[in-house]
Amino acid sequence: SVAAVFARVRKMDTFGAVVALNGSEAAYLAVVLFAVISQIVGFAGMMSWFLYTCNRWCRFHIGQVEEDVAAIIPVYLPNEAPIIKGTIRHVLQETQHVSSLDVYIVYNTPTEMAIEAELKAMEREAWPPGRRLFVQRVVGSKSKAANLNHAIKQISAPYIAIYDADHHPDSDSLALAVQHLKREKVDCVQGSTYIRQGSLLLRLLVHGEFFVTYFVMLPSMQMVANTGLFAGANGVWSGASLKDLSFDHHALTEDIDCFVRSYLERGLVFTFLPECRSGELAPSGLKALWKQRLRWAMGWDEVTLKHAGSFRRAKLSLRRRIGLYYIFVFRWFSQFAAIVVVLFNVTSWAQDTLLKQRGAHRIDSTQEMPEVIRRLQTVSFYFYCSTICFAMANALMWERTVKLGAGLMLYYLFGPVYVVGNTVILMVSLVRNTMGFTGAWEVTSRSLAPTDVIPDDGPTEPLLREYTRGDIPHPPLWLLVVMVFVEGAVLGLAVGTVAGLHKEAYKTTNPIFPVPGAQGRKEVMVWKTDGNAIGIGVACGISLSILTFPVMLEVMKRRSRMLVQCLRSPRLPRGPSWPTFG
Repeated sequence: SVAAVFARVRKMDTFGAVVALNGSEAAYLAVVLFAVISQIVGFAGMMSWFLYTCNRWCRFHIGQVEEDVAAIIPVYLPNEAPIIKGTIRHVLQETQHVSSLDVYIVYNTPTEMAIEAELKAMEREAWPPGRRLFVQRVVGSKSKAANLNHAIKQISAPYIAIYDADHHPDSDSLALAVQHLKREKVDCVQGSTYIRQGSLLLRLLVHGEFFVTYFVMLPSMQMVANTGLFAGANGVWSGASLKDLSFDHHALTEDIDCFVRSYLERGLVFTFLPECRSGELAPSGLKALWKQRLRWAMGWDEVTLKHAGSFRRAKLSLRRRIGLYYIFVFRWFSQFAAIVVVLFNVTSWAQDTLLKQRGAHRIDSTQEMPEVIRRLQTVSFYFYCSTICFAMANALMWERTVKLGAGLMLYYLFGPVYVVGNTVILMVSLVRNTMGFTGAWEVTSRSLAPTDVIPDDGPTEPLLREYTRGDIPHPPLWLLVVMVFVEGAVLGLAVGTVAGLHKEAYKTTNPIFPVPGAQGRKEVMVWKTDGNAIGIGVACGISLSILTFPVMLEVMKRRSRMLVQCLRSPRLPRGPSWPTFG
């Protein structure tokens, strides 16, 4: 039990055990200690949210919303043409407990399309009482942000919901969010999303991931950071608060950028309401999933680089300022700690378990993991199990389905793979943001039909900002140092893990040994990873990143100057190595 583990730790000579560690063991101990501390913080937030949820569950009641409510659905044609009519009918016909609902379809298209007349004809259809549809083309728009800005100016409703073109909100979702917004007196309520359609394996895996994200991770983050955030879709705003804002059509993730600006400049209040749910379409495959997640990661890192220098000077309470660092900067270090623990433990744990079950043991006992590290990892494992229990408890409370159960099992089963994938995405994002190149907008194809290509939330325009010399972002130097430090550490970790592979001798008393060629032998050789090599690799990676840091700064400066010159030039070069600036 947890109590027994803590009792054993108290009996240990902890100071003496730490002093006896070599350099690589001490470094790994520091990483595990950081991971445990972050788990303790997350666990405290998780328990606080659990008590808050229980209190809210006792008062759970869906009443009728009598005030006017508007829903904005930005659309990009032709990509979202196959799904938008179904979304319109779902929102207008399936939404319950809302007396008055106006749906605004704001779209942009590069060419005239037949579906435009069909959408206009839908305005004149007979909808349920209190429901109206407005369809408008935003001339000159090339982004979701521009479509939203166009619609927001025209709406006078006290509550405004924002959905993506593939979203089908639950029937009571909108009413729950409006009532929660009024009761808590906040500016924005962010709901959760789940996968309603897609290929079986990917749908289950992403569905499980979304449930853990919206019902475990983000609520825990809110209790620690003292704020939620706006995630772009299935968010319900106070009309008065939203009308004072505008979305940046240059940003990779205009939703997170809007959240940070409104939080820093206006002190708006955001909160999560996971039970306010909306279904969306899954990406069509692993390639589409990769492009979607990479854009998200680059958008988050872009916002971090752009605004982190303002966190310390913001007119917010100390806890809220620290909360911003926790949301945007802390995630780099927590991801690094996660990948170190995963790479160091997964192979060793699997091999040791298999060998011990077959009667094998190490010949050299001095290679055993130090007791203080092993105990600390046990504590970390118990905290990890607590997140699984919390996710399962939420599943029993909000969605008792086989689909979710299978999705959660897949998500936690492939947890190490998920950590490695997220680390790779983070590394690519950091490198591309550091070098000043974020590439072109990659449309996320959705799992609707083999011939349909549906964007995630925007047009197929380049993501390179239309910078002038005065508005090129200059992130604080310390933040660039942190980014380069994390890049070097992760790259060094990967190289050290590969370089440290070696064979270790094991004795076995089992004549039937599950290693090829080991039957009847008293000694076998098994591939293991050397912790010293990992430590040296991380140290070399950090050192190399420090040495190359001045070069990266110069590259960033030259990249910014090149962008300004290209955008000012009347004749832009065209070709496969140059983005099209529209």
